[in-house]
Amino acid sequence: MKEDYIQNYIDAFEAVLESFTESNAIFKILDNRSVSDLNYDISVIMGFVGDFRGQVNFIMAKGVAMSLTSILAGGMEVTEINELVKSAMGEFSNMVMGNACTLFSEQGISMDITPPSVITGEDFHISNLSPTFCHDIIIDGIGKICFDIAVKN
Repeated sequence: MKEDYIQNYIDAFEAVLESFTESNAIFKILDNRSVSDLNYDISVIMGFVGDFRGQVNFIMAKGVAMSLTSILAGGMEVTEINELVKSAMGEFSNMVMGNACTLFSEQGISMDITPPSVITGEDFHISNLSPTFCHDIIIDGIGKICFDIAVKN
């Protein structure tokens, strides 16, 4: 996969974020980090197949997931990781990946996505395909999400 395709994922993430909040997102590209090195509370994993295949991980601390869920739920107070938070994070990730599919389609690239799998807990590890493209996304007023893209041509 061409590294310039990564921009489609970033553009999709920004478009979905902007549709719900006025928060700005700063993307930092990280090198030489494995998703298994991360220690967060929630991960949403989605696969993709088509002209290339792989998976995307949205990895975050529980406070970030609760803040983002509150925004997605119209300002409702969220105080714990529950089914609402898991569902909201899965749906947010689904919207990002659906948006990315549209961007790829506009470039003549075929891509389908799998339903999101949401993992919560402590000390879980994710094995990934290589290579991976790690991005830390710093969202004003919300926190940091690791956006990890693993591709196999």
